[in-house]
Amino acid sequence: MNERKDDLLTLSEPMRAITVYQPWATLLATGAKKFETRSRKLNYRGPIAIHAAAKPARTALRGIKDELGFDTKDLAKFFEALQESIQCDPDELPHGAIVAVAELVDCHFIYASGGSRYIYRPQRVTNYIMGNEWLFGDWHPRRYALEFANMTMLPEPIPAKGNQGLWTWMPPKQNAYHN
Repeated sequence: MNERKDDLLTLSEPMRAITVYQPWATLLATGAKKFETRSRKLNYRGPIAIHAAAKPARTALRGIKDELGFDTKDLAKFFEALQESIQCDPDELPHGAIVAVAELVDCHFIYASGGSRYIYRPQRVTNYIMGNEWLFGDWHPRRYALEFANMTMLPEPIPAKGNQGLWTWMPPKQNAYHN
C-alpha cells in the first residue's frame, strides 16, 4: 500500500465526508464505481470519507427506474452489474457508517453531445461514461462527477451519522485503524 493510502487509514484527524446511498457507497468503496454524480459542484480536493447513508439499500433502490430514466432493459442490466460487483444481497450492505476513505481529486462537469454523455476535463474531453459506470450514476447534463483516487474500503464500517453535502466527520478517538 502506498504512503498516501496509509495516511488515509490512520483516521485520527477530522476528515471531510460525503454521504452516499447504498448500494452506491459500496460500489465506490470496492472500485466498481469510479465517479459519484452530484447536482452541485464541489470545490474541495483532498482526503474524504465515504459514508453510507442510514437508508437501507432496498429503500434507496425502489425509485431507481424513475430517477435515472431507466427502461426495463437498463434496469435489468443495473441489477445484474450490481450483483456482480457487490456479490451479496443489498440488504446486507452497511448503512449509517463510514465504509471507505479516498482522495477527492476532481469534480467534472457533465454535458451531452450527439446523444453521448461526457465529462469535461481541462484541455481534453473524456468519454468515461460507458458500461457499468453509466448504470451506476445519474449522468444527466449539467451535473457533476466527483473523481476519486486511492479508494480504500475499510475492513469494518465505522458507525457515523451523516449529513447532506460536504461535511466534517470526526473519527472516534479509539478505532481499529488508529495507530
